[in-house]
Amino acid sequence: MFCKECQYNLHALPESRCPECGRAFRKNDPTTFDTHVPGPVAKAKRKYGRHINAAIIISLSVLVLQTAIRIEVGNVRAGGFLPRKDLSTMPLGANPKWRWIPFDTPARWLEWYGPKDAKGQPVNRALTAAEQQRMQTDIRLFRHRNHLRWLVSTWGVLQYPCVFVLLPASLRFYVTGKTRRGKTLGTGGTIVAVACAILMLYRGYFSSLGS
Repeated sequence: MFCKECQYNLHALPESRCPECGRAFRKNDPTTFDTHVPGPVAKAKRKYGRHINAAIIISLSVLVLQTAIRIEVGNVRAGGFLPRKDLSTMPLGANPKWRWIPFDTPARWLEWYGPKDAKGQPVNRALTAAEQQRMQTDIRLFRHRNHLRWLVSTWGVLQYPCVFVLLPASLRFYVTGKTRRGKTLGTGGTIVAVACAILMLYRGYFSSLGS
């Protein structure tokens, strides 16, 4: 028998407590001690495993939280584009792809939305104040929607595996935590994962990209 904490030899001890580190054990319960001295990998896992798990939970929490915040801010700037409202009005349940808007520069905007003659050909004249205002508003909105599309198609898609790894990892950290700090970290990670999962599903990151 060997101590789980410091690998001290526990054979023939008068009491059920390691004299080296003070860890208690029960001679009739093999789960409270090691039957052999663990190797270097097992020692490292036992010594640093919880620290590594804590670092993973903290990193994933920061990642999914900043992704959710960035997408929410981008969604506000894009005029509340998410979830894509046009999907429910498409015939036969069609799900068109969310495409990049190319009219996000003055030159491209003028080609499509600029003044035209009776035949629909572009007219080379100065824009009125109202047309200038409309062009600036449209370009700003198109740029925000393009940026939102990039966020959703990259960080938003990555959010799915990150959230579904963070949630069970945080719950397990809470259940197995023996200190107040461990319980707090597990609780915080669980709250972040659940909140981000709700936002992710409600905003429809993946489904809004279309097919």
